[in-house]
Amino acid sequence: MRRLTIGLLLILLAGCASSAGPTAPTTQPGQLAERPTVTSAAPPPPTSGSPPAGSRPAEISIVYESPEEGAVRSITAAGVLRELAEPTGNPHRVPWSASPDGRTVAVVVLRGKTPKDGFDRATLWTAGIDESNPTQLLDLTHPAPDQLDSIDAASLDSALGNPGFQRLAWSADGTQIIVASAHEGQVDLYAVPAAGGAPRRLTDTPALEFAATLSPDGSRIAYASASSFGTGAGWSDPAAAVQDLDGSSAGSITIESGSVELAGWLNNETIIALTRDGGTGRTTILALGNGSAPRRISSGSTQISWGLWPGMFVFADASGPSAGSIVPVAIWDGSAPRETYLEVSATQLRVSPDPELMLLCTEYAVGQVRREIWRAGEGVEIGDGACGDAQWADDGALAVGGARDQEPLIVGPDGGVRGKLPAGSILAGWAGADLYFFAPSGAGAWQLYRLNGAGQDAPAPVGPALAFPPAEPRIVASR
Repeated sequence: MRRLTIGLLLILLAGCASSAGPTAPTTQPGQLAERPTVTSAAPPPPTSGSPPAGSRPAEISIVYESPEEGAVRSITAAGVLRELAEPTGNPHRVPWSASPDGRTVAVVVLRGKTPKDGFDRATLWTAGIDESNPTQLLDLTHPAPDQLDSIDAASLDSALGNPGFQRLAWSADGTQIIVASAHEGQVDLYAVPAAGGAPRRLTDTPALEFAATLSPDGSRIAYASASSFGTGAGWSDPAAAVQDLDGSSAGSITIESGSVELAGWLNNETIIALTRDGGTGRTTILALGNGSAPRRISSGSTQISWGLWPGMFVFADASGPSAGSIVPVAIWDGSAPRETYLEVSATQLRVSPDPELMLLCTEYAVGQVRREIWRAGEGVEIGDGACGDAQWADDGALAVGGARDQEPLIVGPDGGVRGKLPAGSILAGWAGADLYFFAPSGAGAWQLYRLNGAGQDAPAPVGPALAFPPAEPRIVASR
């Protein structure tokens, strides 16, 4: 174990198995429940916010996309397979988002044509996490597509149907869904009542607005925009803006070329935006939305790794450090940027909900990456492998994925390796002390497994095997 003093960092943060799959247990806890029938006549689930804590136990669902079928499904902790957006037959990703109370899912359903030619129709639906009450809320496509000639077809398809652009943002009370729609002749953002009713227009520009996100208190909305996503030359007229939900402007930024990424809200006033120059690839970090000019936090890096907690933004400039170099990790809380240093050439970092705990990855040779757990100034190596997907448990345990040919690890907060998962496993996340993940189960099938994070039990299969690999699985806890 190596020890490193990073007192300033701590002071600042203190204030704020095989490819065939794991072996199943020889005994099962009981028969899996049968798949329920969709009850369209069921009353809609409540969307007025989460019930009081403890009013009912959380029900866990692992929601995932099936891109080969153009579907969204879920598997409950009891093994029940549910269909939240029926397959459309065309391979594509599907934008979806769960309500704050986890009891309703909003989905954009795409129909017609082929993946190469785009789609004919995009519609916003909601459904209960238990499959109940599927409801179409809004047709996002224009009834006369020839009137949208000013928008190229590829950009239009991306803005309405690509999950990287179409972010379905729920209001904090669960009563509204923010969606990008072209039903009035151009791509703008709308607030759609989750219970049904007329949508309210939030933007009115010829640009494509996308990646909408609401401030924690729901009073402001931030979004990126472009006039086109291009076909190789990059975005045209990239920008980002913040406005009050009633429509009044609170700040904006534009760049000459490149792209804009919204990292997230630092607090109710400020959102962090990352702009990438189209010519040099350099990244600039800006704070936007406090009613004044955008504030530059950092610029000049070609590789930024970052993490965001409420009230604290942490980032590292990892622009090709050499072995043994000193790489700054900066902490910004909304005032002046403050820096501390780790004596390690970290090319990536993965922060956890505990501000004293993070995963650092260092490329010490071409294609060779060393991984280390850092906690309270102590670094513990956990072996080589890609930083990949990092999923942190409440107790500080970490499940870290890697490349398809690497075995993901489960690591304790002290850096001790508790176990390995099959190569190519897809992490879904933690529910308490239980880790959920998908793994190949032979003959091209995929199986969901549950594993106790302490590594004391064998992984247990959950639900039926899947014919296609899942994409972007997430745990939704409904109350």
